[in-house]
Amino acid sequence: MEEVVGKWWDDWIRKQARTGYADAEVSLDTVRHHLAVAFRAFGGDQQLRIAEAAPITVNCYRNWRQKLAGIGNRFTLAYQDGEVLALPGRIDWMPDSEHNRFAYLWLCLLSTVGQSADDYVEDMLARTNKVLLHWPGLTGRYQAMVRAYCDVRLKQTLPPSLIEKENTLAQQLLSPELPGQLRESELAYPVQIWPRRTTLEADEAEIDGPLPADSKGSGNRAQTNESSKKRRKGKRVARPNDKHGIMLYRFETIFSRAEYASLSRGQDEEQDENLEAIADDLDEIAVTQTEAGSGRLKMDLDLPAEQAHGLHQKDGILLPEWDYRKKQLIDGQVRLVETIADAVTEHSIDELRPIFAKVNRQLRAFIPENIKLRNQQDGEEIDLVAWQDFYAESYAHRIAAPKLYIRQRRTHRDSATFVLADLSLSTDTWIDSERRVIDTLKQSLIVLDEALTKLGDPHAFAGFWSKRNELVNFIRIKDFDSRTSSLPRILSLQPGYYTRLGAAIRHASQLLLKREEKRRLLLVLTDGKPNDLDRYEGRYGIEDTRQAILEARRKGLHVFCVTIDKEAEDYLPYLFGRSDYALIQRPEQLPEVLPRLYLTMTKD
Repeated sequence: MEEVVGKWWDDWIRKQARTGYADAEVSLDTVRHHLAVAFRAFGGDQQLRIAEAAPITVNCYRNWRQKLAGIGNRFTLAYQDGEVLALPGRIDWMPDSEHNRFAYLWLCLLSTVGQSADDYVEDMLARTNKVLLHWPGLTGRYQAMVRAYCDVRLKQTLPPSLIEKENTLAQQLLSPELPGQLRESELAYPVQIWPRRTTLEADEAEIDGPLPADSKGSGNRAQTNESSKKRRKGKRVARPNDKHGIMLYRFETIFSRAEYASLSRGQDEEQDENLEAIADDLDEIAVTQTEAGSGRLKMDLDLPAEQAHGLHQKDGILLPEWDYRKKQLIDGQVRLVETIADAVTEHSIDELRPIFAKVNRQLRAFIPENIKLRNQQDGEEIDLVAWQDFYAESYAHRIAAPKLYIRQRRTHRDSATFVLADLSLSTDTWIDSERRVIDTLKQSLIVLDEALTKLGDPHAFAGFWSKRNELVNFIRIKDFDSRTSSLPRILSLQPGYYTRLGAAIRHASQLLLKREEKRRLLLVLTDGKPNDLDRYEGRYGIEDTRQAILEARRKGLHVFCVTIDKEAEDYLPYLFGRSDYALIQRPEQLPEVLPRLYLTMTKD
C-alpha cells in the first residue's frame, strides 16, 4: 500500500510541476527527413546526420513544485559535433504545433552558421541576425515563434530579478541586431531555441544508439532496432580491478543508480529496457575497454583463426586513405591482401530455377543479336540480291568490283562490370527463419553472373572484409578473363569481419581501369555503412569512402551501390549521390531485382 501511494504521489506531483504542451507536441521522427533536406539546402555540413539528443542536467532556477518533484533541471538541447546534428526527440515548448515545428527548422538554421563570438549569448544573437539577413522571408515566422516562446517563459513563477532578465532576453530575441546585454549565467533557464556548444575532453566520447546487449547475443533483433537512438555523452575510464571480494562493499549500494564508481560488477542481469532508463537518468556514461572472453570468439572469429593468422603473414598492397581533418590523401594507411575464393565440391541451385526463368525473359530484349551486312567482298553466305545486280550490270558493261557475300556480325554492348560484394560480419544476420543476408547475397551473385554471361558483357566478381587498417581481405571470385564457372566459388563465401569500403573501392577501380570498354561499371553490394574497429568508425570512414568514389568517377568509372540497409537514406546520398544508389526494402528480393537494375543502368 505504501508503494502504491508513493507512486501515485510521485506521478501527481510530477504532472503538476511539468511544463510543456502535449497537445501541440512535434516529434523528431515526423520531421527528420524534411530537416535533413533543409539543413543541407541551407548550407549545413552534408556529412552530418540527424540524431536524437539526450537530456542533460543544467544548473538553473526551479520553483518549489519542481524541486519537490525532482524535475525541472534536465533539458534536451540541440548541438552538433563532427558526426551528427543532435536535436530534441520532441518539442512541446509552445501551445501551437506550428511554432514547435518551426523550432526544429530554426535549430537547423542556426547550426549552419559558424561561431561568431566567444560569449555564448552574443554568439547566438549574431547567428540569429545572420540567418535573418540571409533568409529575410523567415523573419515573420521567427518573430511569431519567439513571442510564443517568451510568453511561456514569462508565465513561470520567477523572482523579480529573473523576470527583468527574461524581459531583456525577449527584447534581444526579437531584435538580435542589438548588442547583447545578458550573460548565459544570468538566464533563468537555457534558451531551448538556441543550440548549445559542445567541447569533448580527451577522455570523453559521444555514444550512439542503444546500450550494448549481452555479448552472447540473446536478444530480440527487432526489439533492438526499435530501442532508443539517443546521442549520449560518455567518458572513458580505467577498468576496475575485479580481483577483490564483494564483501568490501556495502550491499545497499549495489542496486542504486548513481554516477560511475570504480565498482567490480562484471555481470549485469537487468533487461535492456531498464538499462535504457538508467542511461537516460545519467548525464555521463562511463565506458571502459574490457578483456575479450571466450564468448567473444564465437562472434569475432567466425572464420578459422589459422586463416586470419595466415592472411596477416602475407605480403599486401599498401593503399592510401583520406583524412578529412587534414583534407589530404595519405599514402600507406591500409594494407590490402588479395586472396582467391575457395570452391565447394557439392552444390545445388534448384531453388533458383524460377528466378533464372524470369531473368531470362527480361534479358531477351537485351541479348545482342547477329545482324547481316550485305554487299561484302567475303562472308559466310552468298548475297543473291547482290549477285543478280552484278549479273545485270555485267550485260550493261558496267562491271565494278564484285561484292557478292553476306557477313554476320554480332552487336556489341561495349560494357564491362566489376561487382564488389560486402562480406562483413553483418551479412551473418538472419533475414527470416530460413535465410541469412549472406545466403541472399550468394544467390544474387549467381543470378547476376548468369545474366551477364548471356548478355556477353565482360564481368568480374570480388568480395571483401577488413580488420583494422592492418588487413583488408580482397577475395577474387571471378576475373574478367575467367572461362570456368564461378558457381563453386560464390557458394563458398562466408561472412568476415568489418567494412573498410574505401580501400576495396580503390583496388577494384584499379582492376576495372585496365578494361578498354566504353562503359565501365563498378557495382557495390552492401548491407551497411563503412566501419571498422579503429578510427574508420563514423565520419572518417564515410569521408574516405566518398573520396574513393570521387577518385573512381574522375577516372571515368560509373560507381553504383545496391544496399538493403534501411538507414541508407541517412548516408548513401552523401556517398554516391542522389541517383547512383538503390535501396532494396525486402532483402529476399535481391536476386530477382539485381539483374533488372543492371539492365536499367546499361540499357543505352
